[in-house]
Amino acid sequence: DFGDWTQTVAPTCTETGEEKRVCSRCDAFETREVAALGHDLIHHEAKAPTCTEIGWNAYDTCSRCDYTTYVEIPAPGHSPAAAVEENRVEPTCTETGSYDEVVYCAICGAELNRNTEETDALGHDWGDWISVTTDTICTKTRTCARCLETQSVQIDLAELIQALADAELVEKDRYTEESVAVLEAAVAEAMTALEKVESQEAVDAAAAAVNDAIEKLEEKHTFLFEDVQDPAAFYFDPVYWAYYADPQITNGVDATHFGPHKPCTRGHVVTFLWRAAGCPEPSSTGTPFTDLKPGAFYEKAVAWAVAEGITKGTSETTFSPEKTCTRGQIVTFLWRFKGEEEPVSLETPFTDLKPGAFYEKAVAWAVAEGITRGTSETTFSPDETCTRGQVVTFLYRAAAE
Repeated sequence: DFGDWTQTVAPTCTETGEEKRVCSRCDAFETREVAALGHDLIHHEAKAPTCTEIGWNAYDTCSRCDYTTYVEIPAPGHSPAAAVEENRVEPTCTETGSYDEVVYCAICGAELNRNTEETDALGHDWGDWISVTTDTICTKTRTCARCLETQSVQIDLAELIQALADAELVEKDRYTEESVAVLEAAVAEAMTALEKVESQEAVDAAAAAVNDAIEKLEEKHTFLFEDVQDPAAFYFDPVYWAYYADPQITNGVDATHFGPHKPCTRGHVVTFLWRAAGCPEPSSTGTPFTDLKPGAFYEKAVAWAVAEGITKGTSETTFSPEKTCTRGQIVTFLWRFKGEEEPVSLETPFTDLKPGAFYEKAVAWAVAEGITRGTSETTFSPDETCTRGQVVTFLYRAAAE
């Protein structure tokens, strides 16, 4: 006597269940299979993936179990687009500029990268210099076309103008063609520098080049004296130096001879000194000497020498202009001419000098200054007649001292 069916094993979506019924009078029972329920499907729409989130296809899920037809679509990631500029700040003449270089995703538009880049300052866009020269000062002004800033500079032209003026006074016929060509090239460049006035450095360099060329002008030795032809002779350079000096210190004894070994008179020596000093006008031509010829070539020279204390004469009333000049006298004249500088020592290598003689300090000074080397290693010969060649040599060396 079976009763009702009772479910003993519940069916699932994919597995069968079981039912059982029992006899009411005994333990007999019967079982039967219960069919699987099958899925109770719920439909879901597809979702597209984003750059950073997964997506999926359309799918179904069961309301009773975990059954699903879910298929995941991976996130593809960002796709960088070309970089674009943003927030540009333009540079100025003196300040840097900047801009942001930004990369966005071409798919979703998300900002992927941002770098700030700096741009160099433009620098001034200077216009042409406008020059205004007043006396020896050139004022140059220029203006920036972008920011209108003005820049001014003053350039001193005095040295360059003076150098060109000095070059104009050069007697070119007196100097070698090579050294004159160097001077002319320097002058041409200096004229260009004066016209352009580019900078103080350029102007100073041009002036220095002209002055250097003037200083290095080489005297043109025509060897006009038949008896002064050997450049190795100690008096060679001094003779032509004295001849070409301005004012001329001495010419020859005639048109073709200098007479370097001829004796030099006292009148000639003081005249040489006077001319080397620039021929200064004496305050008076009056002297205590009675043996001077009025109007003689030595008249002004002797008056000047007496006034300057360079000579005292051979006595209180005589100068002896025609008397030959001794070596002791010429160095004494020179020493007084140069200011009677006290020698460091009176010691000399010469054994023929008289202690306390009028020439003692003068000879010691001349030896120390390299003006004389004596007639031998141990003799100066102070009383020996001084030749014309020796006189101009002493003068030449003293001028360089």
